[in-house]
Amino acid sequence: MLATASKKDECWLYKQPTQDTCLIDKQSGKVTANIFKVPLYSILYVTSFNIKKNFKKFVKSDGTEYYKRLSLKEIVEVNDNFIFITKDTIINVSHVTKRCDWLYIWIEDQEFKISRSYKQSIIERFESFVL
Repeated sequence: MLATASKKDECWLYKQPTQDTCLIDKQSGKVTANIFKVPLYSILYVTSFNIKKNFKKFVKSDGTEYYKRLSLKEIVEVNDNFIFITKDTIINVSHVTKRCDWLYIWIEDQEFKISRSYKQSIIERFESFVL
């Protein structure tokens, strides 16, 4: 199943914070980046989480880099893969399997076990998208 142009295929992404693209709140020192809406199917891959900035880096197929604040919990379909977003984790996965009381997410040969507290809503979301 390929991604189609619908609401679930869009994601709020933040351009990399720079002097030109962000605002700094003088009182709190927090950085607020400009917001760009980018179709998820145009994202090529996701790189590691930048703890200092609280941003996750996405690289689009044209090489443009975007950053996303980590706050969503959902599963969306992208180019026959899935991007799994929960709490502080965004993972591009090749396939998903369910076993016992856990949901297992695989990235190539690596297995990730999702905690019980998220299991039910993750399974429901997963099934609503792909089953």
